[in-house]
Amino acid sequence: MSIGLLSRVALSLLLFAGFAHTAEAQFSGNVSGVVTDASGAVIPTAALTLRNVATGEEKLATSSGTGVYQFVSLAPGNYELSTSSAGFSSSRVQLKLDTNQTLNIPVSLVAGAANQVVDVSAQAPLLDTADTRLQETLPTETLSALPLAGRSMISLVTLAPGVTGTGVTSNGSPGSGRDNFSTETQVDASANGQGAVGNMYIVDGLDVTSSIRPGVLNMTPNPDSIQEATIQTNTYSVDYGRASSVQMTMTTKSGGKSYHGNVSDYFTYQKFFALREGSTKYNPFHSNNISATVGGPIFPRHDGFFFFAIEPLRASAAVTSTGITFEDPAFTAFAKTAFPNSIGTKLLSTYPVSQVGNVSAVSVAGSPGGPACGTASPINLPCGTPYLDRGDYNDTAYRNGNQYSLRLDKTFRAERLYGAFYRTTLKSNGTNPRTAFGTTNSYYQYAIQVNETHTFSANTLNEAAFAAMRVEALPRKLAYSAFPWSTSPGSAKDSEQGSRRVILSSTTITGAMFSITPSARMIFASGTKGSSQMT
Repeated sequence: MSIGLLSRVALSLLLFAGFAHTAEAQFSGNVSGVVTDASGAVIPTAALTLRNVATGEEKLATSSGTGVYQFVSLAPGNYELSTSSAGFSSSRVQLKLDTNQTLNIPVSLVAGAANQVVDVSAQAPLLDTADTRLQETLPTETLSALPLAGRSMISLVTLAPGVTGTGVTSNGSPGSGRDNFSTETQVDASANGQGAVGNMYIVDGLDVTSSIRPGVLNMTPNPDSIQEATIQTNTYSVDYGRASSVQMTMTTKSGGKSYHGNVSDYFTYQKFFALREGSTKYNPFHSNNISATVGGPIFPRHDGFFFFAIEPLRASAAVTSTGITFEDPAFTAFAKTAFPNSIGTKLLSTYPVSQVGNVSAVSVAGSPGGPACGTASPINLPCGTPYLDRGDYNDTAYRNGNQYSLRLDKTFRAERLYGAFYRTTLKSNGTNPRTAFGTTNSYYQYAIQVNETHTFSANTLNEAAFAAMRVEALPRKLAYSAFPWSTSPGSAKDSEQGSRRVILSSTTITGAMFSITPSARMIFASGTKGSSQMT
């Protein structure tokens, strides 16, 4: 073994030891069978060549003394199996190999000249006698043709026999949604009487199931970057034995001998939807979910292959809250004059309400139901001063994401190298009538895989794999960094997202919005009833 090969294998093993996510075998298909003549007698030492139709990669094998041959560590795809032996015509068989599949392809040679070629074409058997698994395989044509909510292919897991559930859900995880940009995607699907926590999801050889929340995906790939998806519910291989319910294996596309790609834009907005009974219109919204891919040989020598995919999402929706109540600007002006240094005045002047319309006064000093006025008790509020207003809040919520991926393949005489990279980013916001209390949420994910396979002999090969995935979320980034008044420490903390949040508690504050009521008037006189906590 060369020093370069030893260093690559050692580096892969060293890096793999430091990461929690598992790198299983990415090239998991196998083809085997027996070579016989027309009478059924086995033919030893027959020469067999298995060629990948898309890339032209070839593997060689020789039948054993009992006529048995075997090709292992294969990527899914279309293959051509050629067989020849002295005194027999050559045979050529076209076959399709799925992810994690073991195919039994018997070869029968007829007597004749070696330059004669017999093309064998037959339909796939209804029952695969070489495999006992219960599974559903969805090729790229199916992934492109079926309607996908949010372009997420994960909900198709429920198409497999024995699987029940509703598919992808858009609740329960920060930043989750029915698309490919969530760093935590929950799936309502189960099999074998097990719950969703027993599900396992694999992209090539990388387990993308959360190690913290079983059954939840940390990465959802663009379906245009996937060659096929296999959904299995029993007889798992030792590589994927951790699943007890549903195992979904997704295989990425690789480049081929010719350049190919696609561009699409899934656009929707409110006028594409029919009105519901009794409704006149929808609040404005729109979404552009774009996808573009390109793959082919690596220029200029064409001795390697690449496949690149990118998927941007730009979506926004109108946010409307009708009938919200807030302080009148005239009351704020009075507070600045009468109590310039109180906490309540600083709250009102620092964080005013914005983006409200159809405003009308609902409480005026001295009016029935309004606060007392014209006396020193309690705050000497001038009569006729508007106190509380009511209006409609209108804003825009956005959800913008990007995902891109790159796969590289390179084959040498006795070596095969593979590498893949996925990167997903998502930014969304939380709106608030007081702009400073709006939030900006950021989510990031990347996954990287490397695989090196070295063939030492016809019956010995070594496959070294390394995979890593990182997920990071920074939710609830507020538009301010500190209050302009003193704070006291609190005990509440965010979950594993690793961010800070602000908790406000006061008789004048409800959640992240201010709601001033007559019973809270003393805050402007003494400032003793208002409090804040920051953690």
